[in-house]
Amino acid sequence: MSRRTIRVFEHERLRVGERRGEVVFGQAHLEALVRFNDANGGRFFRPGYRAIHFGQYVGYVQIGDLGIEILPKADHSHVAESDRAVWHSALLEMLRVASDMDLRTPTVASLALQDADLLEIFVAQLVDQVDRLLREGLAKGYREVEGNRNAFRGRLVTVQNIRHNAVHAERFYVAHQTYDYDTLPNAILAEALRVLGKVSLSAALRARVDAVAAAFPEIAPRAVRPEDFGRLRLGRNTARYARALDLARLLLLHFSPKLSGGPEELLALLFDMNVLWESYVGRLFRRAVPSGLTVELQSTRRFWRAEGLGVRTIRPDIVVRPTASREPVLIVDTKWKRPRHGQPADTDLKQMFAYNETYGCPRSLLLYPAEAQEVAGATGEFATGGHSCGTQFLGVLEGGKLSTAGMAAAVGELILGEAVVHLRAG
Repeated sequence: MSRRTIRVFEHERLRVGERRGEVVFGQAHLEALVRFNDANGGRFFRPGYRAIHFGQYVGYVQIGDLGIEILPKADHSHVAESDRAVWHSALLEMLRVASDMDLRTPTVASLALQDADLLEIFVAQLVDQVDRLLREGLAKGYREVEGNRNAFRGRLVTVQNIRHNAVHAERFYVAHQTYDYDTLPNAILAEALRVLGKVSLSAALRARVDAVAAAFPEIAPRAVRPEDFGRLRLGRNTARYARALDLARLLLLHFSPKLSGGPEELLALLFDMNVLWESYVGRLFRRAVPSGLTVELQSTRRFWRAEGLGVRTIRPDIVVRPTASREPVLIVDTKWKRPRHGQPADTDLKQMFAYNETYGCPRSLLLYPAEAQEVAGATGEFATGGHSCGTQFLGVLEGGKLSTAGMAAAVGELILGEAVVHLRAG
């Protein structure tokens, strides 16, 4: 690889002094990860004695000039070196489907997907999108500016004018409209380019980032917050910004600034694998649902209420119901884990029982990942309520790679086999 990058799997352990190819994980790297983890409530990793244990978060962490790419894996029982490239591609495909972004075909000529880490692929996509916008011409917009002027323009800001010009009658503190590139979409992209200026990248991609940043109009730095993306309103002239802003959002909201207490700057782009799997499978269900049925994601219903204590709700991952009815025929909850000995956990079964009862659903499924399609599921009846819960395994890999089309076909068969039976019975 062109950069110092280590690839590990979720739930793997990395020890100080451990060598992966030409790269050695050092004590300074461990200390930086521990500081970052502590600053984020300890949710990303589990520190150990001279080691770091990775959890359910996958993605990319950069510590100085060292990158750590954390990959998913459906079966944690064994790890082969050849699996790393397979699951690297699988992670990109899951992110592509779950986020509606094309992470497969960057046009930076020197970037080879088999060797590029996750961060470089995101960066290459963002640079390509910003470069396209520059060639098309960035959108301008109106904004209000204030300042002390020698000539009157716009409207007088009375309080500020008195404060600044009590002894300068020849000057005016005014507010007026200006038409320039300093709009919210352009400011977000400019801030993303500034962040990338601090990131260690391969030489070719660094040159590409620097060239695009130099061509971008000068816009005053600003801190970009999550609510700024909520204020975005893309119109006819800015709809073409959508993909670039999506990428900028992922980068800006996942990156962490330099942490105090150490010399290493740490940047992170991390995703909870449970949430990513849930989003990915939800998209598969929406692709595969047959005519006459509707798929609802994250449907919420009231579960419990007490005076003075508020309301509790439950929210299954996937609800399948007839298009013309509110009564579901199938509830699915996704789990990015393999059940021990094929047995679902008691807490998961109790959760599915509550879903069936609350939604009046005759059938629910716990959907687990498997590396191949041939893993069989099981069906079990609850002792009361007259409804059931089954287990199913969705094969993630087909021919040594993740095939979204193959998985969507498997989901379509699952829906037909599970839900249509109940639809016809009704």
